[in-house]
Amino acid sequence: MKKTIIAVLATLLILSAGAFAQVSVNGSYAFTRLYVDGQVVNSAPGWNAGLNIPVYKSFGLLTQFSGTSATFGKSSVALNTFGEGVQYQPLKGKFLRPYVNFVIADARFSTDNYSVNKLAETAGAGLDFSISKHFALRAGVEYLHAALPSATSGLNGVRPLGGITYRF
Repeated sequence: MKKTIIAVLATLLILSAGAFAQVSVNGSYAFTRLYVDGQVVNSAPGWNAGLNIPVYKSFGLLTQFSGTSATFGKSSVALNTFGEGVQYQPLKGKFLRPYVNFVIADARFSTDNYSVNKLAETAGAGLDFSISKHFALRAGVEYLHAALPSATSGLNGVRPLGGITYRF
C-alpha cells in the first residue's frame, strides 16, 4: 500500500513538474438563478473561488468553493458548495484564454432550523482576459445541479460570474 501511494505521488509530481508556473487562483462575484419544482428564485449576490493546479498540458485539478443565499417563500436558505474536478484551459493565447470545467461537489443547504448536505455537479465555461503577466479578468457561466429530498426535479441553477484570476 505504501509503495502504491509513493508511486501515485511520484507520477503526479512528474506530470506536473513543468506546470507549476501556470497554477491559478480565482475569486469571482456570482449571481445564481435557481429552478426548483417549477419555481424560479434569484439569489442574493454570492461568491465563487477556485484553485487550478495543472497536471498534464492544459488539464488541471480544480478545487472550487462557492456561497450564496436565496429566499424561498418566507425562508432564507444559504447554499454553499465545496468540490473537486477538472479544468481544461489551453496554455496558448496571451490575451484571451478560454476554459471549461466540471466539478463534483458537496452542496450544503442551510436555514435557521435545518441543514442538509447533498451531492452536486457543476459544469462551466468562460474566458480569462489577460491584463498583465499574472492577472486576468474572468467572465464565465456555470450550470449547477443538486438532488433535493423534497423536490421532484432537484435543484438546477445557472450562475454567471465575473472576477479576477492570478497566475503564478
